Amino acid sequence: RRGRDIAMCLAEDHEGSLWMGTLYSGLWRWQPRRIKAYSTTDGLPHENVWALCEGKDSDVWVGTDGGL
Repeated sequence: RRGRDIAMCLAEDHEGSLWMGTLYSGLWRWQPRRIKAYSTTDGLPHENVWALCEGKDSDVWVGTDGGL
């Protein structure tokens, strides 16, 4: 599955980081010179990420098949 993943949503936060939600491999974050992937082992309720939104408090909200 992970070899054939699909980007489902993208969002840029106030720091200029790019967030990408995927169908199979969770959430990815690109920062200048750094990439971080988040999965269920990091606390995501599900690996399928469908929506992203930065809140007023600068937290990034992640919508998954398992909830927020």
